[in-house]
Amino acid sequence: MLHHYPIGAGGIFLETNPNLSTIQTDSTNPSSPNHSIAYSQNIQFFSEQQQVTQLITHHLDEVLDVMNQLNLDKETADFRDPTWKGAASEFTWLPTYMIKLGGSERVNGGEALKKCVAKNGSNLIVIPEQRCFYIPETHHQKTNLRELCVAKKIEGIQGREIKINLQQARQLVTLIIETGISDLKWRNLVYCNDGTIALIDTECFLGAYYGLRSLLEKNSFDDDARKFVVEEIDAMRLRKMQKKSQMVF
Repeated sequence: MLHHYPIGAGGIFLETNPNLSTIQTDSTNPSSPNHSIAYSQNIQFFSEQQQVTQLITHHLDEVLDVMNQLNLDKETADFRDPTWKGAASEFTWLPTYMIKLGGSERVNGGEALKKCVAKNGSNLIVIPEQRCFYIPETHHQKTNLRELCVAKKIEGIQGREIKINLQQARQLVTLIIETGISDLKWRNLVYCNDGTIALIDTECFLGAYYGLRSLLEKNSFDDDARKFVVEEIDAMRLRKMQKKSQMVF
């Protein structure tokens, strides 16, 4: 018997993966042979987003245990602490994705960033694929969360010591100025082997000035890249001062 589960808005796009060889569709009785479905026999019936949604639904109790704890830790977290695990978790049964706290804010922010990247041809910036997973009412008594973000995992490295070059800085500054994305500290950037930088935190939009200061103060740069960012901040500060003086008169 085939059970249908609610699909998260927009869905997830998942590469065919041998680790997803078996999908069990009844989370209340996963051991029952009647609820185990061979992936190869049913791939034609399920889109990629449905496959991921079914996996999360099947493991939802485990997911909520982890995400509830992350949500609790977040309330008292020191975000400056480099050992803080953050608001995301990985699961062995979902090897190419991460599940994060937040949903619509992350997804909508990511879509806005993608539009800006596409408009400007910013070929050195990557915004991960993200979709919402809406927690079904059957599990509302187990959590205060109502939605989660499921994001494509980005392969690369992170580190405060990694230097942003001038080309990367130019594209990041354009993105910040045009969108107001503002949380650009090093732990929200992933440096990929092809020279691109992925932004993995896409929900904080406090304005361009805060974004530029975050980029400058919480990352390392080549000398010419740092000079460029400083000049952009100074120019923005000057424009603000001129605007204020015009308002006075």
